[in-house]
Amino acid sequence: MGSRFILSEDIEEQITFSRMVYGICPNNEHRCEFSYRSHRLATLHDLLQALQARESGGQQIEDVSSSLRWFATFFQLDQHCRSCGELLCKVAVSTAGLDPAGEEYQKCIRLNHLLALAGELQARDMLR
Repeated sequence: MGSRFILSEDIEEQITFSRMVYGICPNNEHRCEFSYRSHRLATLHDLLQALQARESGGQQIEDVSSSLRWFATFFQLDQHCRSCGELLCKVAVSTAGLDPAGEEYQKCIRLNHLLALAGELQARDMLR
């Protein structure tokens, strides 16, 4: 059974997260090329949205799909990052009690969002 977290006080419904198979490196970007804080990950969500829009419109998706494969390197199966050795984050982090305007809150939201996107990539058979 998964753990239950409220990702934000603005979200009324609870979302159940089970332990993720894939993890993301929590290290700082300047210390690890696979950090979830990497600016290179900023386009992942947009690419997934573009892919979904094309699919729903019956358009070709091969060019977007091939671009998504590059992001798979950020999602790792081991317990520790293959680049820096940091313990990978594999579960969503609760934001309860954090100031929504604070930096720690923003980091948790970003991490949780990327963990959810890992599920999307896995469903599209882009993570193996």
